[in-house]
Amino acid sequence: MFTKLPDPTILAPYLSAFDCVLKPGKTAIYCSSELTSGQRWNLVLKKYDVKTNAALKEKLGDAEYERYFQTNMASNKGWSARFVKIVRHGLNDGTEVIDPGPLDVPDWKGDQKLYYAFWETLIRNHVREVRFNQDWQFSSGCTYEFAVAFDAHIPTLDSEGTELSPYAAIEMVQKAVASLKEDGFDTAKIQNHLQLMQSVVSIDPEQGSSQDRPSV
Repeated sequence: MFTKLPDPTILAPYLSAFDCVLKPGKTAIYCSSELTSGQRWNLVLKKYDVKTNAALKEKLGDAEYERYFQTNMASNKGWSARFVKIVRHGLNDGTEVIDPGPLDVPDWKGDQKLYYAFWETLIRNHVREVRFNQDWQFSSGCTYEFAVAFDAHIPTLDSEGTELSPYAAIEMVQKAVASLKEDGFDTAKIQNHLQLMQSVVSIDPEQGSSQDRPSV
C-alpha cells in the first residue's frame, strides 16, 4: 500500500459493501476519471484568475467556493458516468465496471488520503483492469491510481481501450505537469504521483523523456 492509515479498519465497512456485489478475486474493471481535480476545475480557477483552491476560497468566500466545487463535482461525476457507460457497452461477459464518482462519505470530507487508501485497496484486491478517461494525466487522483495499478501488475488502458504503457503514461504526465507549471498552477500533488510512477517503473526522474523505452 502506498497510502498508510493509522487505522486501516476505518475502510472496512465500505469495502465490505463491494464484497457483497463483486465476484471473488480480481474480476472488475475500474474506470479512473477526474473528480476533485483536473482540467475542468482548472478552468474555474482560471475564470477567477487564481492558481490554488485556497486562493479561490479566499476570493469567493466559503459558501460560494463550496457551490462552485459541488457544481464541478457534479459535472465530473457525469463525465465519469458516461465513460463507465461506454466501457460497459463494449463488454458482453458480465464484467462489473466500477465508477468511483458516486462514493461520498461525509466523515471523509477534507481527507483525500482516505479516498486514496480506499480505492487503492479496492484496485489491488478486486480489479483486473483499469481504464483511464480523457485528460486523466491532469488529475492527482488518476495519476495516483495509475501508479497503484502498475505496482499491482494490473493492465492499464486508455479511454479507447488501447494499452497504456507506463512509459507512455509517464510521458503524458510529464507534459501535463509542464503545461500546468506554464499556467502557474500548483503541481505538487501530480509531481509527487509522477515520482511514484517513476519509482515503480524504475525510471530516474532526471532521465527525462521515456518515449523510446520499451513497453512493460
